[in-house]
Amino acid sequence: MKQEDVRREIEKNTGTQFDADIAKCMLKIIDEDKDYELHENSFETDGNGGHGGRWNNTKY
Repeated sequence: MKQEDVRREIEKNTGTQFDADIAKCMLKIIDEDKDYELHENSFETDGNGGHGGRWNNTKY
């Protein structure tokens, strides 16, 4: 999913689907991700709706 779509969904659902404090933090993270590194950290699923998946290319 594109970051701008994620951002739009978080903004749209802040206070209902998403806790307002957590949403504010997530929007800040997205806004600070100028090099689009969040997209590079992907999550591999096992083909079962994400259950049993693992993170790849995680940069810490």
